[in-house]
Amino acid sequence: MASNPNELKSILEDFNFEPFRVDMSQLKADLEDFRSTVIGANLGIDNFVNLKVDAFVESLENGPYRDLYTDISPKIQLEKDTQHDEIDF
Repeated sequence: MASNPNELKSILEDFNFEPFRVDMSQLKADLEDFRSTVIGANLGIDNFVNLKVDAFVESLENGPYRDLYTDISPKIQLEKDTQHDEIDF
């Protein structure tokens, strides 16, 4: 088993791994919804949830696992911006 991110990446590359395609803007929005839901439920774990959500986002953006995914948010936004309805004649 890989003990560090570089070793993991090397093993994955041996098997022709391609980075996961992740819509980071949607993932962050979903995490914020999750945070709001848990905090709104008054479970008494607000600090824990805030810490874990923030740490997860930070690890994805700047951590050693950054090379394991490709952010497709800009591509999805471009597709949304250029979409148009088909016109039947």
